[in-house]
Amino acid sequence: MHGIPPEHATIVRKKDMRTQVRSLMKGGVGDVTVLHFVETDDLPNVRFVGEMTLPPGASIGVVFDGGDDHRVGRGDIIVTGGASH
Repeated sequence: MHGIPPEHATIVRKKDMRTQVRSLMKGGVGDVTVLHFVETDDLPNVRFVGEMTLPPGASIGVVFDGGDDHRVGRGDIIVTGGASH
């Protein structure tokens, strides 16, 4: 937890992480399983920290600002700085 003082550090156990299934996510196809590593309500400028799992044939819609189409794969991380993705 880089940058967090030790007195504010915490452990989040996987059993306590929230999981949800989202259908047709952002205009995509199929179901996406979303695992929220942490809840971001108290983290400034952070909307999501977690993992998304897509079964074969599923997709997530939306493209990066500027119209460029970027493919991401297993283990890739997207850091947007506020842009669409």
